[in-house]
Amino acid sequence: MRSRAFQIFVSCRGGPRSKQSVALFKAIVQHAKSACTRLYAGTRMAYPPLGWVVDSVEPRIQPRVKITTEEYDGLGGHPASVAGALAEQGMSYERDAVLALGQVESFPPSLIHAIRALPPTLGATRPLHVEQCAEITPFGSSYVGRTAASSFGPLWPMPMRINVIQYCARGGPASLPPLSLTSSFDLLPTRVAMRVDRTLAVSFDAERETRRTIARRELKLTPYSFHPARDSSAEAVFEAITKQIRRIAKYEGYGFDLKDSPREAARAAGTPSPH
Repeated sequence: MRSRAFQIFVSCRGGPRSKQSVALFKAIVQHAKSACTRLYAGTRMAYPPLGWVVDSVEPRIQPRVKITTEEYDGLGGHPASVAGALAEQGMSYERDAVLALGQVESFPPSLIHAIRALPPTLGATRPLHVEQCAEITPFGSSYVGRTAASSFGPLWPMPMRINVIQYCARGGPASLPPLSLTSSFDLLPTRVAMRVDRTLAVSFDAERETRRTIARRELKLTPYSFHPARDSSAEAVFEAITKQIRRIAKYEGYGFDLKDSPREAARAAGTPSPH
């Protein structure tokens, strides 16, 4: 999947504040920081507004690390958007509120149908809680807003960040299997786990339905598509809804299409399908 960042999930060992958890998180962050030299060696910058024109200058690799925790400025303190999306705090809200906004904002029919297929209550609690997150930028702040060109070509540029996210599973084992972890993601095509073995060989793991949606370039919502609102106010609910709508639009820009038909949406919602 195309991504603006490499996402590395690290579980808690013996509790979120235990010495083992703290040491594990610090070690992974240090390894990720050290890996920047090899990972981004020979990188050239690309300028998306100019049609992916690649700069001839090779930027100096100067990794910078920003670490935030749950206590830092609330949920907004996390530098990685995925951390906020997986946070368990917040308020749930009715699916009808999203549909009502869709009527006002003229959401496309495909999006309305996809939302109708979701559970009646949105903002579901995820099976994990994000404790802290480290955002590692290989080139410091000098190249914010630019994209690293790579051998994958302009459609698959190198991510400009490495996010190390430490989480605690809720009501279960300390760590989650990769596919159990990705099952809490908001969009079906994003539910992909990347594995790297000791020889640095890369493999990908995903459920059959996820592989099918990626192959067909389809975009499907999940029960976690709309994350919790920060409180029960109309403003907070609107913020949570519009954040998810922007994320859906981003993946549509990547070439994915919402394919839920009215019949599929009605069947998922348990209502009579249109004829």
